[in-house]
Parts: sequence; C-alpha cells; structure tokens
Amino acid sequence: MDNRIRLCFRPIMEIMVAGKPEAAASLHHTTSVCYNKRAATACNIAGRPYKNIMADILYHLLANLLYIRRHKKSIHLKEMNNPLLYFIFKGDLHTLFSAKKRPSSFSLSLTRKASIKDIIEAFGIPHTEVGKIEAGGTEVDFTFCPEHSQTVVVFPFDFRTTQKLPTLLHPEIGKPIRFMVDRTVLKLGRNLRLAGFDTTVAPAKSFRQTGLQAEREGRIIATRNRDLLKCAQVRHGQLIRSQDHRIQIGEVCDRYGLRRKMNIFTRCPECNAILAKVAKDDILHLLEPLTQKYYTSFMRCVGCRKIYWRGSHHHKMSVFMDQIRNRISF
Repeated sequence: MDNRIRLCFRPIMEIMVAGKPEAAASLHHTTSVCYNKRAATACNIAGRPYKNIMADILYHLLANLLYIRRHKKSIHLKEMNNPLLYFIFKGDLHTLFSAKKRPSSFSLSLTRKASIKDIIEAFGIPHTEVGKIEAGGTEVDFTFCPEHSQTVVVFPFDFRTTQKLPTLLHPEIGKPIRFMVDRTVLKLGRNLRLAGFDTTVAPAKSFRQTGLQAEREGRIIATRNRDLLKCAQVRHGQLIRSQDHRIQIGEVCDRYGLRRKMNIFTRCPECNAILAKVAKDDILHLLEPLTQKYYTSFMRCVGCRKIYWRGSHHHKMSVFMDQIRNRISF
C-alpha cells in the first residue's frame, strides 16, 4: 500500500483498537501527520461524541484519497525530472554512513544542484576518506555537479596509489610525513612522537584556520571529528576510527605505510622537539640517587630540556612499538 494512503488509515486503526471515546483526544495529533495537512489541521475532533468522530474520520479519509488521486500524476512527474544517482561505495566506506543500516549501494534522487563532495559528505563520509570518484565511468573531482542520472562509484583513499600518482582528489603528500592532531586524539599524537614522527597539536581555532595552518606546514590532520575533515581547507587528513590510542597509531601507520619510517625515541613526547644525547656528568645534579646508580645513557630534549633514560617504561614502549611495526602491512 502507498505510504500516503497508509497514513490515511492510521486514525481509523487507532479508534478500532482503542474502542473508547477517550481515544479521540489523541487523534488530533495523529491526523496532523496525514498527507493532506490542510484537511488534517481543520479536523479538530477532540472531545466530540464517538459517532461524530467516526464521521469526521471517514470524511478525512475521503478527502485525503481525493487529494492523492488528483496530485499523484504531478508528484510522479516531479520525481521523474530529478536526476537519479546510483551510488556504489567500495571498501569499508559504507561503515562511515550516518545511517547505520544504509547498504553499500543505493539510489538517490537529487532535488537540488550540489557538488559530489557535498553529496558524499551528507552521508557522513569526510572527503579525506575518498580516494577516487567515477561518474558514468569517468573520473571526476570534488567540484563535479551531477545533472543527469548515472552511476557513481566511490573508492576509499589508498596512499600507495596517491604516492605513485596524485589523483584528481588528492595532491601529493609532502615528505617527510608530518602530522597534526586535535583534542580528540591527543594520546595518538604522543604515540606518533614516540615513533619518531613530527606531530603538533591543532590550535584552538576555527576548522578553516586549522585546515589552512596544516596546509602551510604540510601536515596530515588526524582526528575523530568528522566536521573538521569536511572543511574545504583540509587537503590531507584521516578520520580515526578506534577510540583506543593503542589501536589508533596502528591505523595511521598502516594507512601511510610507515613501517620503515618509524624511528622510536628520537622525539620528545611532550613538546615534539628532537632528543639529543647528553653526558651523564653534565646532568648528574639533576638525577635521583637510584637513577645515578643504575643508568648511564641519557637523552635530553632540546626544547623543554626534559631528561630521558632507558628505564622500565622505555622497555614497555619498545615492545609496544615493535608490535605496531609487525602489524603494519607496508
């Protein structure tokens, strides 16, 4: 049954189930959702006798049926004039949809002119997660505006493809790879520094300013904030899926192929500056007695001047980084 006709039967069904005049008080709200909103608004039946209520419901039903019959042709013609896009999302992109139960392929009728970037991001997928778009078999960029019915295939971002040949969607990523994290993934930023990657924290500015600063510094933005990645000024970024910082660094390293580029314990996890070797005698007065006794090799941050040595925490982090390296595919 047509959804518009089904809505017309809803008030009658509620009366039949309730079987009581008291149920009439709720019908004013129910009838307001019917297709003919003007007739529904005029049909105020609260507090009236049961037989009069049934008469009003039948009248309301007939009015809606006549309205649907009269306008059905024009409604269908209007829908036919809109471009019908058949979307196919490859890889795991469908897991990012705002609607959790949306399939990986579906049809969409466009009611207004919009860029393919805006259409895709309306589904909940930031443009940074898209690697290639094909419309009607032709590769297009984010400014493409569909004007006729066609099939649109959306591919996920693949660093190995972009590294070999920059696509229409993503320019070449600068070398060495550098990152910027926001407040949603601060622990990820600390782990990236421990792995030896230049990583800064995004300033408390607007999304636009953050995107522009990352572009000037040649940094990839890592965040769990989809709205930040949807900003047009963000050229390179990654939507972090996991909430566990131990898994997050694996996501980043695996996406950008950082297995051979990890250089652990070369950056300060606190301020991102370089760690330099320092003689024990030069910092002896700054060490605790037990540290002086058991450790001989020390590193010092050239920025915040914090001192590091190979203690138990160093061993735990070494094991953790080795586990990350072994999980990276390339």
